[in-house]
Amino acid sequence: MNLKFLDQTLINSLIEQAQESQRLRQSYYFHQNEEKAQRTLIALKKGTYVQPHRHIRDKTIKGFEMLLVLRGSIGFLRFDATGDVIDSVKLSAIGDKIGIEIEEGTYHTVVALEDNTILFEIKEGGYNFKEDKDFLQQFPGERTPQAKKMVEAWEKYFL
Repeated sequence: MNLKFLDQTLINSLIEQAQESQRLRQSYYFHQNEEKAQRTLIALKKGTYVQPHRHIRDKTIKGFEMLLVLRGSIGFLRFDATGDVIDSVKLSAIGDKIGIEIEEGTYHTVVALEDNTILFEIKEGGYNFKEDKDFLQQFPGERTPQAKKMVEAWEKYFL
């Protein structure tokens, strides 16, 4: 039996990698792509841009995504199909709301409200990079000047 630990050494390593990443975030996968449950530890730095997206899997699966904040805080934004924000909620490791379950097909993004925020994400698998996300095309791609402006606008929901 193989035991995998989520420990401070792993968290600190991810934070260092996120600092060096152009995306200002880094993921560690506890799962193999073909497994039925995706389990991902994610380090986020302030300013990271996650393009609004949704997950759509086989219609026989009632999918979900669950985010748990282990350190720091995030702003969670839910969008309609036109890109309008319909919900915003702050999740914090030391706050009242520390996690959220997101229904399959829900357009969403997260904003790091603190440096070195740590999330644990659980989704139904398996994982296929090319099919994992359906992006809202109204929003800019990563590493663009427009992406930085979007993060700044979204942060205002949580002042």
